[in-house]
Amino acid sequence: MLDRPVEDTLVSRIVAVDVITRQVCPSLRGPLARFYGEILGLRDANEGNPASSALRFVCERMSLLFEFAETPRTPSGHVTLLVNSIDVAESRLTEHAVEFERLHGFSVTDQRIELYDPARHPVTLVQTWPF
Repeated sequence: MLDRPVEDTLVSRIVAVDVITRQVCPSLRGPLARFYGEILGLRDANEGNPASSALRFVCERMSLLFEFAETPRTPSGHVTLLVNSIDVAESRLTEHAVEFERLHGFSVTDQRIELYDPARHPVTLVQTWPF
C-alpha cells in the first residue's frame, strides 16, 4: 500500500452499523488491495500478513472485510463510503483509470459517485459536509 499522509486519505468513514463482510475469490487479493488501499486510501489491517485468509480495511471503528473463498456467495447491498471531497475522489479515480459515474442531484450537497470494485460489488462515494 502507498504511504499517504493522513490528509491525503480519500475516505473519511465507512457507512455501516457493523462490519461489512464480502466473500471473494483469492485471485482478487491484489486488485482489491490496490482499489481500497492505494486508490481509496483505506488502511489494510492485515498488511504485512500475506498468508491471511482475508483482507480487512478499516476506517475509524468500522471495517470492510473480504474473506477468500473458491466459490464466494453473492452479497446483497452495496458499500457506502464518505469522502472528504467528491472532486478529489473523481480526480483520483480518473488518475487510476477506474470507471465510475458521477451523479448530481438538485442541491450542491446532493452529489455522489457510483462505481464497482474489482469483485463487482457496488460502491457509492458520498461527500461529507461540515454542516
